[in-house]
Amino acid sequence: MKCVLNLLLVLCAAQAWATKEYDKEVVLQPITNEINSFTTDGCSRFSDGNKKHAPWLICCEIHDVAYWSGVGGMRALNKADAELYSCVSRKTNPILGALVYSGPRLAIPLNTNQLIPSEYRWGYGWPFVLGTHIPLNTWQKESIRANLHTVFPAVEARRAKIGFPALTKEEKLELAERIKRLFWEIDDLD
Repeated sequence: MKCVLNLLLVLCAAQAWATKEYDKEVVLQPITNEINSFTTDGCSRFSDGNKKHAPWLICCEIHDVAYWSGVGGMRALNKADAELYSCVSRKTNPILGALVYSGPRLAIPLNTNQLIPSEYRWGYGWPFVLGTHIPLNTWQKESIRANLHTVFPAVEARRAKIGFPALTKEEKLELAERIKRLFWEIDDLD
């Protein structure tokens, strides 16, 4: 129990530090108005589960939708990470939720640094480093909307490639809800 409490303290400290240090305005002009098709690697650098039991994999795939688009800056990034914790905790337990949550939280300095082009960065769907404070223009927002149809095929293709079961009906509904929310919130989040 003491180990879990220490882990939670470290996560809270990391989140407070990351939010304080990286919630600063940085100006960098995008070089394109076209986002790449959606891709997912599941639970980046963390276990997706196994081929018979992967209840939290959908949480990571939903999380990737937010990170792919990069819409909404630091506030949306924090919300996406909190939703990842909540989803994994609900589907498994709070300890696993905290472990999965710790990955993106501890990586915030890397994920939001415009000088380091990380494949796990906020806005990884863009062919440039988006950062957390670059508002998207109308064409970029439309590009996201136009590419939302690539989410389901990408998730299904990756699951098939690694030998995991296809999305369940419940998982499809969860993923569809996240896509729908992003579609309608694009203008409000920026």
